[in-house]
Amino acid sequence: MSDWMAILIEYLRVYGIGILGPAIIVQSNGIPVGANFMTMAAGAFAYAGEFNLQSIYAAVFASLVIGDSLSYWLWRFLGRGFLTRFPRIDAWLIPKINRASITMDKYGWWGLLFTRFPLSSLGPPLNVLSGLTGYSFRRYLAASLVGESMWASSYLGLGFWFGDSWEDAVDLLTQFGQLILLLAIFLILAYSIRRVYRKYKNAAPELVEVDESFEAAESS
Repeated sequence: MSDWMAILIEYLRVYGIGILGPAIIVQSNGIPVGANFMTMAAGAFAYAGEFNLQSIYAAVFASLVIGDSLSYWLWRFLGRGFLTRFPRIDAWLIPKINRASITMDKYGWWGLLFTRFPLSSLGPPLNVLSGLTGYSFRRYLAASLVGESMWASSYLGLGFWFGDSWEDAVDLLTQFGQLILLLAIFLILAYSIRRVYRKYKNAAPELVEVDESFEAAESS
């Protein structure tokens, strides 16, 4: 265990949810502060009788939902205002945000659900996108409630299940998370390449027709 993790554990034992709750909220906004690690440790401490499992679950779950909601509203109101201060960036982003809004309307709920758990590392970027596109907060909140309940259950449950060996579970979960993230990146790249290929393939016949028309005009 690193010195940083040891410090986190010490603070967790002393302050409990007083340190874990804010850490979860901050991490929901894209700043990694070890909330995953501390949540699993809290599950192990509940196994040892230091915390009440039901109480710590309720606090973790509430912190997750608060963090997601805060991220959404910050980017919905402050994000657009921030971008308007940089007209060139704003003009460049507006078409992309409009296209993203259409995609969010179609697939946003499932994307939000899977970026709560198991693809939690992709959660903050999708929070930003949801706020900037003005995605329905009711649907956003529904996905957050379902997904974060699974996240809290998994991390606390693993810590409780492994008990005194919870540090081994952290290593396993970290490796699993990295594998899932790499898989997600691969799928996104494959989808992007496929879209570019299909766009090029559809445009190719039109280019051929233009060339033939040009040659015919020259010969005449």
